[in-house]
Amino acid sequence: MKHKLHNLTVCPTLCIAAVFAVIMWAVIFSAPLFGEDDSGASTTGSVNSATSVVTDFDALEVLNGVRDRLEALQYLQCNLYEYVHLSELRFYARGQYAQAGNNRVRVEFKIFPIRGVRQTDKATLELGGEPEDTGKQQPTGELTQVSDGNSLWTYWKNGDVTRLTRRDIQEILKVASESEKFDADHMLADLGTGGLQSLIARLQLGMEFGKVREQSLDGSRLLVISGRWTAESLKKYFNVEDRTATRPNWMPEYVRVYVDADAMLPRRIQYLKRHPNPEEKRVRPLITLDFRAMTITDTVDESQFHFEAPEGELELDETSRTIEMIQQAASQSAEAIPTVSDSISNQVEDINAGESAK
Repeated sequence: MKHKLHNLTVCPTLCIAAVFAVIMWAVIFSAPLFGEDDSGASTTGSVNSATSVVTDFDALEVLNGVRDRLEALQYLQCNLYEYVHLSELRFYARGQYAQAGNNRVRVEFKIFPIRGVRQTDKATLELGGEPEDTGKQQPTGELTQVSDGNSLWTYWKNGDVTRLTRRDIQEILKVASESEKFDADHMLADLGTGGLQSLIARLQLGMEFGKVREQSLDGSRLLVISGRWTAESLKKYFNVEDRTATRPNWMPEYVRVYVDADAMLPRRIQYLKRHPNPEEKRVRPLITLDFRAMTITDTVDESQFHFEAPEGELELDETSRTIEMIQQAASQSAEAIPTVSDSISNQVEDINAGESAK
């Protein structure tokens, strides 16, 4: 499960990776960012600076260590929580994540109704905060994505609307290997079978990082790594040449990764947005991903990577369409056509648009 860094389409890939398929964007409570902002000024806040210290660790080395750790595991399973805020609207999803060797990945999400932002939401976003109690609230959408290493199934449910697709991974890889513009790691990541290590690799590719800080949480040591888009990424993927220019409210500007220093596994990944007031040296979370209750074993739960379609659900084979995109990309400029990630992004945006309308 080695995943190299590749020159991929970072914007759609980053958004997809945020939930491994679901794209949501958000803006919420102000929070300090460790490191430097675009002007080079310190953005360390008074609260976090009092509970963390600067270390001599190198950010890229720490992230490489996390990827190596993930790739060496036989089996990992954890609970996954996502908090997203867009203007004054709040999105919340919770589910499970599992990965094993041979590119086997499973992600399940229940997506709960959109609601307005509440002041009490701030406590949930605290690093040690309790996940939101949905009580008797019923989810309005769900996502299940399963890769057994040979096929990738994606099942969406948005209210009464459902969609089930399948892609033959091996057939796609076979075609991709015939072009210099693609390789196995690249395609596996774009298909959504790269797992957590692929998400971290994307961050390493598109961002530059500041100093690593250390803080404690419930007796555990956390390494906090903060980064911002490189100038090359801003220009190439977002068409932004002026770092001080106003950017769309959905566009992440920073990332903050919390790593369990002893386990060398991610605890939280946040995508952040600059405060709208340029005088405020603060940022606020757009997307927060929490990984909790991690279980690591040498025995693989094979049932996690077996997909059974809901009864009566029609399966749409996307293999040929994906192969056509690859062949088109091989004959044209890679920047002039959509990637596999773009295709998935468009499908997700359609689904989210329907959810917003509800």
